[in-house]
Amino acid sequence: MLTIIFWVTFGATIGWVATILRGEKEPRRALLYMLAGGLGGLAGGFVGGLLSPSAPGYYASTTDIMFAVFGATAFVLVTGLVTALKTQRRSG
Repeated sequence: MLTIIFWVTFGATIGWVATILRGEKEPRRALLYMLAGGLGGLAGGFVGGLLSPSAPGYYASTTDIMFAVFGATAFVLVTGLVTALKTQRRSG
């Protein structure tokens, strides 16, 4: 259970950093990036856990953490692309 909370928290932190790097001023987008990062961290951590079944259930392994980072980053990038495309469609 702690590893799941860790994956989601770590992913949400990646989403928050992405919000800062993009210079977003809208609070909804910041929340969207943090949510996408949390979901990506959860998905990536779960896949990482499947790839390293020798790790105990309550401790995060290096594989879990790496996949949580990759998953969160991928989800945040896709979310950023989708929101940019939607903004472009509305303005043009």
